[in-house]
Amino acid sequence: MYQTKNRSAQDPLNFPVRLTNKLTHLNSLTSGGNFRPTTQAIEVKNELTKTIDSQLDILKLIFEREVPMFNDRMREAAVDAVIFD
Repeated sequence: MYQTKNRSAQDPLNFPVRLTNKLTHLNSLTSGGNFRPTTQAIEVKNELTKTIDSQLDILKLIFEREVPMFNDRMREAAVDAVIFD
C-alpha cells in the first residue's frame, strides 16, 4: 500500500508508487485552484479508497488470526521469536 523504498527522485523508476501514494497525489492535484474535483477524479478516489479498505481488511484478518496462531505455535515449540547474538 505504501512504497517505502523511494528515497531519491529517481527511485520511483525502480520502485513503483503504491495505493496511498496515488491517493495522496490525487488529493494534491485536486486541491489546487478554485474549482471542484472532476467526476473522474472522484471516481478514481473512490476506487483507490475501496482498494485500500480491502487491503486493510486483509491486514486486520492477519492481525486477528494469523499473528495469534503464530504466537501460539512459538510458545508451544518454546522457540524464541527474536534472538540477539
